[in-house]
Amino acid sequence: MPSDETQAPRAKRQEVPPIPGGRGAALILAALSLVAGAQDKKDEKKPEPKVLFAVPLSVKPGGTTRVKIRGRSLERAAELKVGGAEAKILNKGKTEVPANQDVTVYGDTQVEIEVKTAADAAGDVEIEIVTPDGTAPKHKLPVVAGKAEKEPNGGFAQAMAVEAGAVVEGAIGGPKDVDVFKFEAKAGETWVFEATSARLGSPLDPTLLAHDAAGRQIAMSDDSAFGRDPALTLKIAAAGTYYVTLIDAHDMGGPTHAYLLHARK
Repeated sequence: MPSDETQAPRAKRQEVPPIPGGRGAALILAALSLVAGAQDKKDEKKPEPKVLFAVPLSVKPGGTTRVKIRGRSLERAAELKVGGAEAKILNKGKTEVPANQDVTVYGDTQVEIEVKTAADAAGDVEIEIVTPDGTAPKHKLPVVAGKAEKEPNGGFAQAMAVEAGAVVEGAIGGPKDVDVFKFEAKAGETWVFEATSARLGSPLDPTLLAHDAAGRQIAMSDDSAFGRDPALTLKIAAAGTYYVTLIDAHDMGGPTHAYLLHARK
């Protein structure tokens, strides 16, 4: 081994006076904890303002619609920038995240707004929420002349009647909820049912099933070219009453699990 003279010199150890015992020690430790906690909070990065989805997912033409917009860091909303309509903030603040669910999907803040559209409004209403922490990226609310889902519609006997060209605004209201719709079709017709939900940020993962008048399942659509939103095409072999059922693929549900169901032929 090298001698002490050839070893690299060591830094001189700084002596730290012992922390006094008793009440003085407790006060010092408490103060250190407060400082550390304050530093941790300072180091936390607050999420950027962001809109995740709205309930309902759309607004009506020629009317006023109340819309709850959920997202992150929206509780300090100060202003709205709106394209294609008039809108104002009604209230804002924190909102509950459903138990055991991801805050980045459901959001923990909410802004309730009132949107007023012209009778000839079409396309999308574009909303930007301005906060002191920044402006949330633009969110689009489709303008839809739809009809509200009629409850109860949880079985074939309670099915809500729809016609070609209809758009139904609904929600899977709770776990294992089922929404059933019926339509009258003629032989040779082709009917298409399309759910719009995930594309607009809704946490709903919709699945569509079709049944004939005897209750036999004849088709199903889970995902499609639209991602999680299904599209179901039915080629009608015999005239009669048919049923389309909309469920959540994971048997989840709640007021936030909104959808638009389009029926056309």
